[in-house]
Amino acid sequence: MERNVTSNELANKVTEFLMERGTEEPNAMNWALNIFRDCVAEQDVQANSKDIFDLIDGLREKYKPSSINYIANSIKGFFNWMEERGYTEGNVISRFPKGFMRVPKKEAILFTDKDYWDMLKASEGTDWNCKAGRKNDMYEAL
Repeated sequence: MERNVTSNELANKVTEFLMERGTEEPNAMNWALNIFRDCVAEQDVQANSKDIFDLIDGLREKYKPSSINYIANSIKGFFNWMEERGYTEGNVISRFPKGFMRVPKKEAILFTDKDYWDMLKASEGTDWNCKAGRKNDMYEAL
């Protein structure tokens, strides 16, 4: 279903996509696609779902799950653009496999009133305490 797109051509298409978007200033999608382009250039990544999923999986060691989700969704947007321009026959990433885009759940840390006041006292004389002073006034009003 996919047309053979070389690694070099794929990296060039990422650059073309970024230029077409016309955003000079840094933003999250540019950040994500620059990471993707660098990986494509360093590794022999082809424009097929297996290579792309393997690349994203490899990034899990270096980036937080929320960053991986953003990178993956930016890559998906890029491949939508590739399909619209006719660079690929069909969408290389129309969907992610079930469970692929996982973000581990973290248990919430709860503080009691005593914990709050202990932390506030421990922070006396620090910059944090100066900023928290206004919050402290609001907390006492409650």
